[in-house]
Amino acid sequence: RSHASVHIPLPADRVWEAVRKFDFPGHLISSVRSVEIEGAASPTAVGAIRKVTWKSGETQSHRLLALDDQFRTARWELVEAEPAAEVS
Repeated sequence: RSHASVHIPLPADRVWEAVRKFDFPGHLISSVRSVEIEGAASPTAVGAIRKVTWKSGETQSHRLLALDDQFRTARWELVEAEPAAEVS
């Protein structure tokens, strides 16, 4: 199980509005080439799957498991990675 956090010196509401959308890596992480939400899913829909393509050419697919606006938390799981990623 992984956990990440970071301190961003901006109002929490402003930060959460940016990162609550499941396609946020494409807007906020410079090493990401693109992010696609599969099908017609909303980027805030639990169950949505995103495909992240890194500038290195690696790809990862993640499924959004939970999104909680009250506590400003999101959980997702790695579904697929190329090259394969270790998951423990």
